[in-house]
Amino acid sequence: MNDVTAFLTELGLSERIRDDVQRAAQSRQFIPELNRNPDEAFYEFFYANPIPQMGVTWSEYQDWQNWDFKHQLLPLMKAWAETRWPAGPGTVVDLGCGSGLDLCYLARAFTLKQFIGIDSSAPARVQVEGRVRKLGLSNVGLSIADAFGDSFRLDGGPASLRAGCDAVILNNIMDSSFPSARALGSKLRKVRQLLRPAGTIWLSLTPVLATEAEMEQCVTAACRRTHLSIVDHGRFDYAQGTRQVRHLWWSLGCLALPPRPWWQFWR
Repeated sequence: MNDVTAFLTELGLSERIRDDVQRAAQSRQFIPELNRNPDEAFYEFFYANPIPQMGVTWSEYQDWQNWDFKHQLLPLMKAWAETRWPAGPGTVVDLGCGSGLDLCYLARAFTLKQFIGIDSSAPARVQVEGRVRKLGLSNVGLSIADAFGDSFRLDGGPASLRAGCDAVILNNIMDSSFPSARALGSKLRKVRQLLRPAGTIWLSLTPVLATEAEMEQCVTAACRRTHLSIVDHGRFDYAQGTRQVRHLWWSLGCLALPPRPWWQFWR
């Protein structure tokens, strides 16, 4: 049993629901928002309400479905952390932490780091808190906020954020930015403000609103806009029911910012 299997089993996710493809098709009729751009009301439903005739929330069901996905994603993220994070204490932020699987897995592996999960959904936070308690983690904090909203400010967050963090995780939360390099760049600019000068970003997502080629071009252009470098990148296919789905990931690093024009020093 590898560490990902042990981790998911400890959280009760080793049980595979039979006839999962048929059950998923049946449950989709109850939440047609899955095929649209989700809003806050959808996420409240996604994390809090049981799927009729199934007895679990859609979030819990998705975690079961993601067994193969997490077995490929989590080792990649752990290798990224071992390579890119500085040794010793520090802070890592997971923006859009959702149900907290990535957050909790890394927090258990890197106990000297303080992890902060940020998500706009209160029911998602309740789910993460339950998992933190179940795993006995003492290095995880949570905050309910829209990290890309106008009200989110660095000086309004936790004190450990104001000092700058070692890494930011962006896993499957940037779909709505594609294929616009301007929209993605605007979000990455906010993320960059959370980082220390030598900080790193994990960006990964499954193509939904753009093709794989469009997404590659978009990330490259957005990084140029925000003075980030693509340190490493890759892709993998995972099983979701009977389908094979492609997932893309990038490890981003900070480049030196250009000097400010003299007229900006008085602003």
